[in-house]
Amino acid sequence: MIRQQSVDEAPRAPRAARRRAGKARCQPLFTSAPHRGAQRKRARGAPRHTLRLLVATAAAALPACSIDHFDFKERVFGHIAFDDLHSDFHIPDTATVGVPVRLAVWTQGGGCHEGGDTEVDVDGLSAVVTPYDYLDKGAGVCTLILLRFEHGTTVVFTEPGDAEVELRYSTHDWDHNADGRKVFPVKVSPAR
Repeated sequence: MIRQQSVDEAPRAPRAARRRAGKARCQPLFTSAPHRGAQRKRARGAPRHTLRLLVATAAAALPACSIDHFDFKERVFGHIAFDDLHSDFHIPDTATVGVPVRLAVWTQGGGCHEGGDTEVDVDGLSAVVTPYDYLDKGAGVCTLILLRFEHGTTVVFTEPGDAEVELRYSTHDWDHNADGRKVFPVKVSPAR
């Protein structure tokens, strides 16, 4: 027998659905976790996402560490910004004939720079000091931190008089040419 539904009556759910609806209120607060693979579209936890992100980052960084780029460092003129608060140098204004004079300058660079050597050329009362750093051309990503490198050397003047110490350096950290020159006067007194 088919029961006809009146327009005023709301449709009734089947008997099994009504039974389940009554039990929904009595389910435990915490259920056990589903077995592995039961819910494929379920959101993954943060540790798994973080691990995938780290693996992807490491894979992207591998080309920067390949054998083609290993130890590809270029010797460049040291960068000194005399108008910057970080510029620092020590060049004395007096000296004595035959006594070594210690000179020190600090260059600066970013994460792809390393401190290098210092060339000194003395000719009578003239000395030319050129600090060099090394720039890693093979690095894929360089940090934007400020690194400072000390370049210390000694100069010995062989005659008394008014000497000049010329410092050659780079004023820009991206082109590394020796476009900067600064001359420091040094009064050289005779030996006693």
